[in-house]
Amino acid sequence: MSPTPPVAPTYNELHKLVGDLQEKVEQLLKESAAGRVNDQNASAGAIVNNASRSDTYDYRVLPDLNKAIKTFDGCESAYEADDWLKTVEGMAELNCWPYALRMQFVRSYVVGAARNWFIGRDFENWDEFTKKFRSTFVRQLRMADRWEAMQKRRQAQDEHIMAYLQEKSRLCRALALTFGESRDYIIQGIYSKELAMYVLGRNHDNEDALLGDLLDWTRMNAIRTEIRTECKQEKGHSTAKTNIKSGPRRAEASTTSKPKWCSKFEKTEQVGKTASEAGEEDKSSCWVCRKVGHWTRDCPLKKARKCFACGAEGHFARDCKSQQTVNNVTMSKEPEENPYIKYGSIQGVDMTVLLDTGSYYTLLRSSVAERCNLKLRETKKMLFGLGSVSVPSVSAVGKADVMVTVDGVEAGPIRVLVVPDSVQRYDMIVGRNWLDLDTVTYKKGRW
Repeated sequence: MSPTPPVAPTYNELHKLVGDLQEKVEQLLKESAAGRVNDQNASAGAIVNNASRSDTYDYRVLPDLNKAIKTFDGCESAYEADDWLKTVEGMAELNCWPYALRMQFVRSYVVGAARNWFIGRDFENWDEFTKKFRSTFVRQLRMADRWEAMQKRRQAQDEHIMAYLQEKSRLCRALALTFGESRDYIIQGIYSKELAMYVLGRNHDNEDALLGDLLDWTRMNAIRTEIRTECKQEKGHSTAKTNIKSGPRRAEASTTSKPKWCSKFEKTEQVGKTASEAGEEDKSSCWVCRKVGHWTRDCPLKKARKCFACGAEGHFARDCKSQQTVNNVTMSKEPEENPYIKYGSIQGVDMTVLLDTGSYYTLLRSSVAERCNLKLRETKKMLFGLGSVSVPSVSAVGKADVMVTVDGVEAGPIRVLVVPDSVQRYDMIVGRNWLDLDTVTYKKGRW
Protein backbone atom coordinates (compact mmCIF):
# COMPACT_ATOMS: atom_id res chain seq x y z
CA MET A 1 0.00 0.00 0.00
CA SER A 2 1.56 3.33 -1.09
CA PRO A 3 1.89 6.17 1.49
CA THR A 4 -0.59 9.04 1.33
CA PRO A 5 0.98 12.18 -0.17
CA PRO A 6 1.01 15.23 2.14
CA VAL A 7 -1.73 17.77 1.61
CA ALA A 8 -0.70 21.42 1.47
CA PRO A 9 -2.56 23.66 3.96
CA THR A 10 -4.85 26.33 2.65
CA TYR A 11 -4.21 30.07 2.89
CA ASN A 12 -6.62 30.52 5.79
CA GLU A 13 -4.96 27.71 7.75
CA LEU A 14 -1.51 29.26 7.21
CA HIS A 15 -2.76 32.70 8.31
CA LYS A 16 -4.25 31.21 11.49
CA LEU A 17 -1.03 29.32 12.30
CA VAL A 18 1.07 32.48 11.88
CA GLY A 19 -1.27 34.46 14.15
CA ASP A 20 -1.10 31.79 16.88
CA LEU A 21 2.68 31.74 16.63
CA GLN A 22 2.92 35.54 17.00
CA GLU A 23 0.71 35.50 20.10
CA LYS A 24 2.90 32.84 21.72
CA VAL A 25 6.08 34.82 20.94
CA GLU A 26 4.63 38.04 22.43
CA GLN A 27 3.52 36.19 25.56
CA LEU A 28 6.98 34.68 25.98
CA LEU A 29 8.62 38.13 25.59
CA LYS A 30 6.35 39.67 28.23
CA GLU A 31 7.05 36.84 30.67
CA SER A 32 10.78 37.19 30.07
CA ALA A 33 10.73 40.99 30.62
CA ALA A 34 8.68 40.64 33.81
CA GLY A 35 11.09 38.03 35.09
CA ARG A 36 14.10 40.30 34.48
CA VAL A 37 12.44 43.21 36.32
CA ASN A 38 11.62 40.98 39.31
CA ASP A 39 15.17 39.64 39.35
CA GLN A 40 16.61 43.20 39.31
CA ASN A 41 14.33 44.37 42.14
CA ALA A 42 15.09 41.27 44.15
CA SER A 43 18.83 41.69 43.63
CA ALA A 44 18.66 45.39 44.57
CA GLY A 45 16.75 44.59 47.76
CA ALA A 46 19.16 41.84 48.60
CA ILE A 47 22.13 44.18 48.15
CA VAL A 48 20.61 46.82 50.42
CA ASN A 49 19.09 44.60 53.13
CA ASN A 50 21.52 41.67 53.19
CA ALA A 51 24.80 43.34 52.36
CA SER A 52 26.39 42.02 55.57
CA ARG A 53 25.38 38.41 54.80
CA SER A 54 26.32 38.47 51.12
CA ASP A 55 29.57 36.89 50.06
CA THR A 56 29.75 38.88 46.77
CA TYR A 57 30.07 42.65 46.39
CA ASP A 58 28.85 44.98 43.65
CA TYR A 59 31.76 47.23 42.61
CA ARG A 60 30.95 50.32 40.53
CA VAL A 61 33.21 53.08 39.14
CA LEU A 62 31.63 56.51 39.73
CA PRO A 63 32.71 59.86 38.28
CA ASP A 64 33.53 62.95 40.36
CA LEU A 65 29.94 63.92 41.16
CA ASN A 66 30.96 67.11 42.95
CA LYS A 67 31.86 68.59 39.57
CA ALA A 68 29.11 66.93 37.54
CA ILE A 69 25.99 67.64 39.64
CA LYS A 70 25.28 70.48 42.06
CA THR A 71 22.99 70.40 45.07
CA PHE A 72 19.28 71.16 44.67
CA ASP A 73 17.37 73.14 47.31
CA GLY A 74 13.98 73.48 45.60
CA CYS A 75 14.12 77.27 45.19
CA GLU A 76 15.43 77.12 41.62
CA SER A 77 13.36 78.01 38.59
CA ALA A 78 11.42 75.42 36.61
CA TYR A 79 14.13 75.36 33.93
CA GLU A 80 16.88 74.72 36.48
CA ALA A 81 14.87 72.02 38.26
CA ASP A 82 14.18 70.20 34.99
CA ASP A 83 17.85 70.44 34.01
CA TRP A 84 18.93 69.01 37.39
CA LEU A 85 16.56 66.05 37.09
CA LYS A 86 17.70 65.32 33.53
CA THR A 87 21.33 65.42 34.67
CA VAL A 88 20.64 62.90 37.44
CA GLU A 89 18.73 60.62 35.07
CA GLY A 90 21.49 60.78 32.49
CA MET A 91 24.15 59.94 35.07
CA ALA A 92 22.06 57.02 36.37
CA GLU A 93 21.36 55.60 32.91
CA LEU A 94 25.00 55.95 31.85
CA ASN A 95 26.30 54.07 34.90
CA CYS A 96 23.38 51.58 35.08
CA TRP A 97 22.47 52.51 38.65
CA PRO A 98 19.76 50.41 40.33
CA TYR A 99 16.77 52.02 42.01
CA ALA A 100 18.27 51.96 45.52
CA LEU A 101 21.49 53.66 44.40
CA ARG A 102 19.55 56.34 42.53
CA MET A 103 17.44 57.21 45.55
CA GLN A 104 20.47 57.33 47.82
CA PHE A 105 22.21 59.66 45.38
CA VAL A 106 19.19 61.99 45.27
CA ARG A 107 19.06 62.01 49.08
CA SER A 108 22.71 63.13 49.17
CA TYR A 109 22.21 66.03 46.72
CA VAL A 110 18.99 67.64 47.98
CA VAL A 111 19.09 70.32 50.68
CA GLY A 112 16.71 72.77 52.30
CA ALA A 113 13.11 72.63 51.12
CA ALA A 114 13.84 69.88 48.58
CA ARG A 115 15.25 67.61 51.32
CA ASN A 116 12.16 68.10 53.49
CA TRP A 117 10.01 67.26 50.47
CA PHE A 118 12.06 64.11 49.77
CA ILE A 119 12.05 62.83 53.36
CA GLY A 120 8.30 63.34 53.79
CA ARG A 121 7.32 61.11 50.86
CA ASP A 122 7.59 57.44 49.90
CA PHE A 123 8.41 56.29 46.38
CA GLU A 124 7.86 52.77 45.09
CA ASN A 125 9.98 53.13 41.96
CA TRP A 126 11.99 55.66 39.98
CA ASP A 127 9.13 56.56 37.65
CA GLU A 128 6.96 57.58 40.59
CA PHE A 129 9.77 59.76 41.96
CA THR A 130 10.28 61.61 38.66
CA LYS A 131 6.54 62.11 38.26
CA LYS A 132 6.15 63.64 41.73
CA PHE A 133 9.33 65.68 41.33
CA ARG A 134 8.11 67.25 38.09
CA SER A 135 4.68 67.87 39.57
CA THR A 136 6.21 69.86 42.46
CA PHE A 137 9.31 71.60 41.10
CA VAL A 138 8.98 71.54 37.29
CA ARG A 139 5.64 73.29 37.04
CA GLN A 140 4.43 74.49 33.67
CA LEU A 141 4.94 78.24 33.31
CA ARG A 142 2.19 80.43 31.94
CA MET A 143 2.68 82.25 28.67
CA ALA A 144 2.45 85.64 30.40
CA ASP A 145 5.20 84.66 32.84
CA ARG A 146 7.43 83.54 29.98
CA TRP A 147 6.90 86.83 28.13
CA GLU A 148 7.72 88.82 31.25
CA ALA A 149 10.87 86.79 31.94
CA MET A 150 12.03 87.18 28.33
CA GLN A 151 11.50 90.96 28.25
CA LYS A 152 13.16 91.53 31.63
CA ARG A 153 16.30 89.62 30.62
CA ARG A 154 18.87 92.25 29.67
CA GLN A 155 22.63 92.12 29.48
CA ALA A 156 24.45 93.41 32.56
CA GLN A 157 27.33 95.86 32.24
CA ASP A 158 30.15 93.34 32.80
CA GLU A 159 28.28 90.24 31.55
CA HIS A 160 29.80 88.30 28.66
CA ILE A 161 27.80 88.37 25.45
CA MET A 162 27.82 84.56 25.20
CA ALA A 163 26.05 84.09 28.55
CA TYR A 164 23.43 86.70 27.69
CA LEU A 165 22.76 85.41 24.16
CA GLN A 166 22.29 81.76 25.11
CA GLU A 167 19.82 82.50 27.93
CA LYS A 168 17.92 85.07 25.88
CA SER A 169 17.68 82.64 22.94
CA ARG A 170 16.38 79.90 25.24
CA LEU A 171 13.64 82.20 26.54
CA CYS A 172 12.68 83.15 22.97
CA ARG A 173 12.56 79.51 21.86
CA ALA A 174 10.27 78.72 24.80
CA LEU A 175 7.82 81.24 23.31
CA ALA A 176 8.09 79.64 19.83
CA LEU A 177 9.34 82.92 18.29
CA THR A 178 10.85 83.03 14.83
CA PHE A 179 14.51 83.90 14.40
CA GLY A 180 13.68 87.38 13.13
CA GLU A 181 11.59 88.16 16.21
CA SER A 182 14.17 86.61 18.54
CA ARG A 183 16.91 88.69 16.89
CA ASP A 184 15.03 91.93 17.59
CA TYR A 185 14.54 91.07 21.26
CA ILE A 186 18.19 90.00 21.61
CA ILE A 187 19.43 93.30 20.14
CA GLN A 188 17.09 95.31 22.39
CA GLY A 189 18.64 93.77 25.51
CA ILE A 190 22.30 94.38 24.59
CA TYR A 191 24.00 96.77 27.04
CA SER A 192 26.34 98.50 24.55
CA LYS A 193 24.55 100.92 22.24
CA GLU A 194 27.39 100.78 19.68
CA LEU A 195 27.23 96.97 19.54
CA ALA A 196 23.44 97.01 19.17
CA MET A 197 23.55 99.49 16.27
CA TYR A 198 26.35 97.49 14.61
CA VAL A 199 24.51 94.16 14.55
CA LEU A 200 21.26 95.92 13.61
CA GLY A 201 22.75 96.84 10.24
CA ARG A 202 24.08 93.33 9.55
CA ASN A 203 22.32 90.42 7.84
CA HIS A 204 21.89 87.21 9.84
CA ASP A 205 20.34 83.95 8.68
CA ASN A 206 20.59 82.08 11.98
CA GLU A 207 21.68 82.38 15.58
CA ASP A 208 25.28 81.34 14.86
CA ALA A 209 25.74 84.19 12.38
CA LEU A 210 24.42 86.68 14.95
CA LEU A 211 26.71 85.26 17.62
CA GLY A 212 29.69 85.49 15.27
CA ASP A 213 29.16 89.22 14.67
CA LEU A 214 28.70 89.85 18.40
CA LEU A 215 31.90 88.02 19.32
CA ASP A 216 33.91 89.70 16.54
CA TRP A 217 32.83 93.17 17.66
CA THR A 218 33.53 92.35 21.32
CA ARG A 219 36.99 91.02 20.48
CA MET A 220 37.93 94.05 18.40
CA ASN A 221 36.57 96.45 21.02
CA ALA A 222 38.69 94.76 23.70
CA ILE A 223 41.79 95.06 21.49
CA ARG A 224 41.15 98.75 20.83
CA THR A 225 40.57 99.42 24.54
CA GLU A 226 43.85 97.73 25.42
CA ILE A 227 45.70 99.78 22.80
CA ARG A 228 44.24 103.04 24.13
CA THR A 229 45.22 102.09 27.68
CA GLU A 230 48.79 101.31 26.64
CA CYS A 231 49.06 104.61 24.75
CA LYS A 232 47.87 106.54 27.81
CA GLN A 233 50.36 104.74 30.04
CA GLU A 234 53.23 105.41 27.62
CA LYS A 235 52.22 109.05 27.41
CA GLY A 236 52.14 109.29 31.20
CA HIS A 237 55.61 107.73 31.52
CA SER A 238 57.06 110.10 28.92
CA THR A 239 55.54 113.12 30.71
CA ALA A 240 56.98 111.97 34.04
CA LYS A 241 60.44 111.54 32.50
CA THR A 242 60.25 115.02 31.00
CA ASN A 243 59.33 116.50 34.36
CA ILE A 244 62.19 114.67 36.07
CA LYS A 245 64.69 115.92 33.52
CA SER A 246 63.43 119.49 33.48
CA GLY A 247 62.79 119.73 37.24
CA PRO A 248 66.37 120.39 38.46
CA ARG A 249 66.98 122.92 35.71
CA ARG A 250 63.87 124.88 36.63
CA ALA A 251 64.74 124.74 40.32
CA GLU A 252 68.26 125.91 39.59
CA ALA A 253 66.99 128.74 37.46
CA SER A 254 64.57 129.84 40.15
CA THR A 255 67.33 129.99 42.76
CA THR A 256 69.80 131.86 40.60
CA SER A 257 67.57 134.49 39.04
CA LYS A 258 64.53 136.17 40.59
CA PRO A 259 62.23 138.84 39.19
CA LYS A 260 62.63 142.44 40.30
CA TRP A 261 59.27 142.56 42.04
CA CYS A 262 60.32 139.65 44.27
CA SER A 263 63.38 141.51 45.48
CA LYS A 264 61.28 144.54 46.42
CA PHE A 265 58.92 142.45 48.55
CA GLU A 266 61.85 140.71 50.24
CA LYS A 267 63.44 144.00 51.22
CA THR A 268 60.17 145.33 52.65
CA GLU A 269 59.53 142.13 54.58
CA GLN A 270 63.04 142.00 56.05
CA VAL A 271 62.61 145.53 57.39
CA GLY A 272 59.43 144.62 59.32
CA LYS A 273 60.81 141.35 60.73
CA THR A 274 62.77 140.90 63.90
CA ALA A 275 65.82 138.70 64.16
CA SER A 276 63.81 135.79 65.54
CA GLU A 277 61.02 136.25 63.01
CA ALA A 278 63.45 136.33 60.11
CA GLY A 279 64.50 132.75 60.81
CA GLU A 280 60.95 131.37 60.99
CA GLU A 281 59.37 129.81 57.91
CA ASP A 282 55.91 128.81 56.84
CA LYS A 283 54.26 131.63 58.81
CA SER A 284 51.27 133.64 57.63
CA SER A 285 52.16 137.09 56.25
CA CYS A 286 50.25 140.35 55.85
CA TRP A 287 50.16 142.14 52.50
CA VAL A 288 49.60 145.53 54.14
CA CYS A 289 52.44 145.81 56.66
CA ARG A 290 54.58 142.98 55.22
CA LYS A 291 54.95 141.34 58.63
CA VAL A 292 54.36 137.77 59.65
CA GLY A 293 52.09 136.61 62.44
CA HIS A 294 48.71 137.80 61.23
CA TRP A 295 46.55 137.93 58.11
CA THR A 296 45.66 140.97 56.07
CA ARG A 297 42.12 141.13 57.41
CA ASP A 298 43.47 141.43 60.98
CA CYS A 299 46.16 144.02 60.25
CA PRO A 300 45.90 147.15 62.49
CA LEU A 301 47.37 149.30 59.71
CA LYS A 302 44.68 148.27 57.25
CA LYS A 303 42.91 151.24 55.73
CA ALA A 304 39.20 151.62 56.24
CA ARG A 305 37.11 150.86 53.21
CA LYS A 306 36.17 153.91 51.20
CA CYS A 307 33.37 154.56 48.71
CA PHE A 308 34.53 155.56 45.24
CA ALA A 309 31.20 157.32 44.57
CA CYS A 310 30.82 159.70 47.52
CA GLY A 311 34.28 159.40 49.10
CA ALA A 312 32.92 158.46 52.52
CA GLU A 313 34.32 155.62 54.60
CA GLY A 314 32.40 152.62 55.88
CA HIS A 315 30.82 151.33 52.70
CA PHE A 316 31.56 150.47 49.08
CA ALA A 317 30.25 152.09 45.93
CA ARG A 318 27.73 149.31 45.34
CA ASP A 319 26.09 150.15 48.70
CA CYS A 320 26.22 153.92 48.31
CA LYS A 321 22.85 155.62 48.83
CA SER A 322 23.86 158.83 47.08
CA GLN A 323 24.00 157.16 43.68
CA GLN A 324 21.07 157.74 41.41
CA THR A 325 19.47 154.73 39.84
CA VAL A 326 19.07 155.03 36.11
CA ASN A 327 16.68 152.62 34.44
CA ASN A 328 17.37 152.04 30.79
CA VAL A 329 14.64 150.38 28.77
CA THR A 330 15.70 148.68 25.58
CA MET A 331 13.62 146.84 23.08
CA SER A 332 14.98 143.88 21.15
CA LYS A 333 13.25 142.28 18.28
CA GLU A 334 12.94 138.56 18.79
CA PRO A 335 13.80 136.50 15.78
CA GLU A 336 10.86 134.90 14.08
CA GLU A 337 10.41 131.16 14.40
CA ASN A 338 11.36 128.87 11.56
CA PRO A 339 8.07 127.83 9.91
CA TYR A 340 9.62 124.53 8.74
CA ILE A 341 10.35 123.34 12.30
CA LYS A 342 7.36 121.58 13.84
CA TYR A 343 6.55 119.19 16.66
CA GLY A 344 5.50 115.64 15.88
CA SER A 345 5.17 112.25 17.48
CA ILE A 346 5.43 108.52 16.72
CA GLN A 347 3.54 106.09 18.96
CA GLY A 348 3.14 108.81 21.60
CA VAL A 349 6.85 109.83 21.68
CA ASP A 350 7.25 113.59 21.05
CA MET A 351 10.09 114.90 18.88
CA THR A 352 11.23 117.89 16.82
CA VAL A 353 10.39 117.70 13.11
CA LEU A 354 11.89 119.50 10.12
CA LEU A 355 9.69 119.73 7.00
CA ASP A 356 11.90 119.17 3.95
CA THR A 357 10.12 119.50 0.60
CA GLY A 358 13.34 118.60 -1.21
CA SER A 359 13.59 115.13 0.30
CA TYR A 360 11.34 112.29 -0.78
CA TYR A 361 12.06 110.00 2.19
CA THR A 362 11.27 110.59 5.84
CA LEU A 363 14.42 110.12 7.95
CA LEU A 364 14.48 109.24 11.67
CA ARG A 365 17.42 109.22 14.09
CA SER A 366 18.41 105.81 15.46
CA SER A 367 18.19 106.92 19.11
CA VAL A 368 14.61 108.12 18.56
CA ALA A 369 13.74 104.80 16.91
CA GLU A 370 14.89 103.01 20.07
CA ARG A 371 12.73 105.28 22.24
CA CYS A 372 9.72 104.53 20.04
CA ASN A 373 10.38 100.74 20.24
CA LEU A 374 10.10 100.37 16.48
CA LYS A 375 10.53 96.94 14.91
CA LEU A 376 13.02 97.70 12.15
CA ARG A 377 13.54 95.70 8.99
CA GLU A 378 16.83 95.42 7.20
CA THR A 379 17.48 97.67 4.22
CA LYS A 380 20.43 98.56 2.01
CA LYS A 381 19.05 101.94 0.92
CA MET A 382 21.78 104.48 0.12
CA LEU A 383 21.00 108.19 0.31
CA PHE A 384 22.71 110.83 -1.84
CA GLY A 385 23.02 114.51 -1.02
CA LEU A 386 24.28 117.53 -2.91
CA GLY A 387 27.50 116.83 -4.77
CA SER A 388 28.51 113.36 -5.91
CA VAL A 389 25.89 111.10 -7.49
CA SER A 390 28.06 107.97 -7.23
CA VAL A 391 29.22 108.10 -3.61
CA PRO A 392 26.31 108.01 -1.11
CA SER A 393 26.24 110.46 1.79
CA VAL A 394 24.81 107.92 4.21
CA SER A 395 23.29 104.43 4.29
CA ALA A 396 20.10 103.69 6.19
CA VAL A 397 20.43 101.18 9.04
CA GLY A 398 16.79 100.09 8.94
CA LYS A 399 13.25 100.87 7.88
CA ALA A 400 9.77 100.70 9.38
CA ASP A 401 6.17 101.53 8.48
CA VAL A 402 4.71 103.79 11.17
CA MET A 403 2.05 106.45 11.77
CA VAL A 404 3.64 109.93 11.84
CA THR A 405 1.78 112.83 13.47
CA VAL A 406 2.81 116.45 12.75
CA ASP A 407 0.94 119.38 14.36
CA GLY A 408 -1.86 117.00 15.33
CA VAL A 409 -2.26 115.71 11.73
CA GLU A 410 -2.10 111.93 11.33
CA ALA A 411 -2.18 111.34 7.59
CA GLY A 412 -1.59 107.60 7.49
CA PRO A 413 1.21 105.05 7.65
CA ILE A 414 4.41 105.89 5.74
CA ARG A 415 7.80 104.29 5.37
CA VAL A 416 10.52 105.76 7.59
CA LEU A 417 14.26 105.23 7.07
CA VAL A 418 16.43 105.10 10.20
CA VAL A 419 19.85 106.81 9.98
CA PRO A 420 22.66 107.34 12.55
CA ASP A 421 22.32 110.25 14.98
CA SER A 422 25.35 112.07 13.55
CA VAL A 423 23.68 112.47 10.14
CA GLN A 424 20.97 114.99 11.02
CA ARG A 425 20.34 117.60 13.71
CA TYR A 426 16.62 117.16 14.21
CA ASP A 427 14.88 114.04 15.49
CA MET A 428 12.96 113.50 12.24
CA ILE A 429 13.01 114.99 8.74
CA VAL A 430 9.59 114.68 7.09
CA GLY A 431 9.84 114.32 3.32
CA ARG A 432 7.43 114.35 0.41
CA ASN A 433 6.20 110.80 1.06
CA TRP A 434 4.22 112.35 3.96
CA LEU A 435 3.72 115.91 2.63
CA ASP A 436 2.31 114.73 -0.72
CA LEU A 437 -0.37 112.50 0.79
CA ASP A 438 -3.94 113.31 -0.21
CA THR A 439 -4.91 113.82 3.42
CA VAL A 440 -2.23 116.49 4.02
CA THR A 441 -2.68 120.15 3.05
CA TYR A 442 -0.09 122.79 3.92
CA LYS A 443 0.35 126.44 2.94
CA LYS A 444 3.62 128.29 2.56
CA GLY A 445 3.55 131.78 4.12
CA ARG A 446 6.01 134.65 4.47
CA TRP A 447 8.97 133.93 6.65
